[in-house]
Amino acid sequence: MVVALPSWLFDIPGLEWLDFTGQRISEIPENVGNLENLRGLLFAENLLTRIPDSISRLGTLKVVNIAGNKIYSLPDNTSNLRGLSYFGLNGNSLPVPPEVLSRPQEPTEIWAYLDSIQKDQKRLNEAKVLVVGEGAVGKSSIIRRLTRGDFDSDERKTDGIDVTRWNVSVDGVGIAVNLWDFGGQEIMHATHQFFLTRRSVYLLVVDARQSEEQNRIEYWLKLIQGFSGGSPVILVGNKCEDFGLDIDQRGLRGKYPDIVDIVETSCANNEGIDAVRASLQHTLGDMSHVQDLLPASFFRVKEHLEQLEADYLPFTEYQVLCGERGVTTLASQERLVEFLHDLGTVLCFRKDPRLRDTNILNPSWVTGGVYRLLNSHVAAQEKGLLTWQKIDTILDEEKYVPEKRQYIIEMMKKFELCFESDDVFLIPDLLTKEEPDTGRWEDTLDFTVRYGVLPSSIIGRLIVRLHYLISQRTVWRTGVVFALDGNRALVKADREDAVITIRVSGPAKGRRGLLQAIRVQLRTIELTIPGLTGEGQVPVPGYPGFWVPYTHLFNLESAGIEKVTPQGMIDEFPISLLLDGVEDQSSRAPVHPSPHAPQLALEPKEEPAVERFRVLGLPKVGAMIALAGLLITLIGTWIAYLAYRGDEQERNKPKSTATTPVTSRTPGPTIPTSATQPTATVSADG
Repeated sequence: MVVALPSWLFDIPGLEWLDFTGQRISEIPENVGNLENLRGLLFAENLLTRIPDSISRLGTLKVVNIAGNKIYSLPDNTSNLRGLSYFGLNGNSLPVPPEVLSRPQEPTEIWAYLDSIQKDQKRLNEAKVLVVGEGAVGKSSIIRRLTRGDFDSDERKTDGIDVTRWNVSVDGVGIAVNLWDFGGQEIMHATHQFFLTRRSVYLLVVDARQSEEQNRIEYWLKLIQGFSGGSPVILVGNKCEDFGLDIDQRGLRGKYPDIVDIVETSCANNEGIDAVRASLQHTLGDMSHVQDLLPASFFRVKEHLEQLEADYLPFTEYQVLCGERGVTTLASQERLVEFLHDLGTVLCFRKDPRLRDTNILNPSWVTGGVYRLLNSHVAAQEKGLLTWQKIDTILDEEKYVPEKRQYIIEMMKKFELCFESDDVFLIPDLLTKEEPDTGRWEDTLDFTVRYGVLPSSIIGRLIVRLHYLISQRTVWRTGVVFALDGNRALVKADREDAVITIRVSGPAKGRRGLLQAIRVQLRTIELTIPGLTGEGQVPVPGYPGFWVPYTHLFNLESAGIEKVTPQGMIDEFPISLLLDGVEDQSSRAPVHPSPHAPQLALEPKEEPAVERFRVLGLPKVGAMIALAGLLITLIGTWIAYLAYRGDEQERNKPKSTATTPVTSRTPGPTIPTSATQPTATVSADG
């Protein structure tokens, strides 16, 4: 590990690249400005707290990657580096929203933001706290104690989401906190995911009198982990009047590093509430974005939207009001609405392909309408089947006039919470729990998909997506029977075992096609839920209960291996026999990869073609790429050695070598380089 840079390094004429990624360097000396030919400065994942002012003299710089350090400010004259094609700044303590820093290959957005805040800027001083957990654990009581200081033993249950404003002091600065109280009833979980955001603090409230399984602690932690982008979590064990919180705290902290605190409370006795408040204040103080410096134009737009009485606003109208208030570019308008969505000021789903075309929405209006339908006695009595006449009786006329009711239904369709057939709307999450008689299932083609945690929304969304294949209305809350070309498929979700089972019967020729259609839709749904990956499993013929991961078989076959011994068995089985059971060789593709295998970056699309998921044999290709990268690295290192160890003439003589992409060791895109390799490079590898 390199901890300091030698002074002679900055006297090397012609030096073009400095790469000390992943070291322990705390300072870049000011005389880096002497390197007049420097084109690349790569210091990601170090201990830097600042960058030298002299960097502004380096007009030749094209690539700067200082991501993953501890830098809290940039020199005033950094804007002189307008020639950069890549500026990696994410993972520092800069007062710049992550949305701006997430596109290092577009430095113009960074310059535009820095220019705007230098001219006219204000601190945000606002945060969002999401309070989640199972029903009746005391979420609303925790909020009531924090904000009002009292307790109501008859506190009503939360039907949907309630938002409470709370002003709290953090390090002597007043912070406006929006507390989002999520109803814990199972019916609401499928919808909650649309409001779980990044840049937030999560209070996961559990009942200390119940077990970890009853509280579904890991279910919630995995859900938060998937949607929150590393947001901090405070675990609150409530109702500790008689029993302490009996959970494996050390184990949970090790498995879920985003847990920043675990607190025991009793709302009834007002115990532990001060500890929750202190924990929130400390956590908010550690989140740099809470006090981000933002352009005053952002606040003008935010305040206007907060005062609007409209329940939804077309994006084109949003763009007009942005332009009138100084937010003029499309990139800055999208960045602002993404920021306002995370903050809870509005709802806008520009990154979700299903919801991208929806308007800018008033959160309370949307959630009020959706949850009113989901929680209505009428919908429950009708087992999820609603006509327009029934909908009219559920949504009141004053807040949801007829044309706005249509909009709520369209939003539910886009959320994949319901589908329409013959002017009747079916909400899968309100179907009967009782499994009907589905007939006999013998001599079937079987397949399973296992998850670490199975969100309740998956089976409902699958029903919505493939509703046109439902066989004779054989559908219930956790299962469905599909039919296609004489084949029938029984699909069932087991939430406790976190598994979806698929059994296909009928003519052998069409079974695999129906199975593939279901698998592709499941995988597409998974791609819209961050961090969720199911593992497809193939049965061992003649041995009930024995399964082999599909991707493992696929990779072995791609590598030319012909047989496999399933785990827990002694006998070998032909890989082709196992795979041919679920699909023919021309259709092989890891639609359900192993969670331990390298993941493909698949763009989620609605109703994608099966061909989208076909890939080459990745192990062979990956090995070739790795070998080529190693050879190029060795060649580049040797050229660098000649460049600064040779005589003056040799060092300044241009050399032609293979082009090597320079990649950051922090998460992010590949850093582009020019077509010609620099003549002199110094890296930590020598």
